[in-house]
Amino acid sequence: MNKLIWSCRIFYLGAMLLLFFVLDYYHFLILNITLAYIPFEIAVFLHNKKRPAILFWILAVAWLVFFPNAFYLVTDFFHLKQFKIYDYNGILQKDSLLWQSFTVMAGTVFFGLFVGNVSLRFILDAIKERTNWREAILVPIILLLSSYGIYLGRFDRLHTVHILTEPGTVIRSILDVSSFQFEFIIYFFILQLMLYLMFRYFPSSRH
Repeated sequence: MNKLIWSCRIFYLGAMLLLFFVLDYYHFLILNITLAYIPFEIAVFLHNKKRPAILFWILAVAWLVFFPNAFYLVTDFFHLKQFKIYDYNGILQKDSLLWQSFTVMAGTVFFGLFVGNVSLRFILDAIKERTNWREAILVPIILLLSSYGIYLGRFDRLHTVHILTEPGTVIRSILDVSSFQFEFIIYFFILQLMLYLMFRYFPSSRH
């Protein structure tokens, strides 16, 4: 368990140093990865030791608010659109910067998905120690809320911190409902559920 936790921490710190000092073209990923990493540390804190009830539930809500950032990283692949991906014959370009960008983004996305699923597993375990709530009910609720958070982040350009800094804007975005919003939420709910189930039932992920 500790090996897994410290491996994630070392990878995060390494990624931050690399993005800040070497790959300055990808500075926008620093914020995205950090927001995706925060719920992991919250979940580790709540999972490792039984905390006072008030502290636990306050941090559990904070975890829920930050959690969508982990799966939000998937949408960063759309930044590759700024490159000319195909040549005139429909063949992928032999462009070093394009493939460097793909590698960096794929690495951060996979890391975000991994720590996101680990944090979800930890938080579910911590909640089950305190309540008799069923995982089969908790997981769909969490993933639906996460999908909605991803929608607000990608299309309304809202970050988690805007809940505190711009609550009025957040409320207006929540009240602005559309059919596409529902479709997007369903699509990402399915994607997150598939990834979670693969992670949950993959033998080496059990602890």
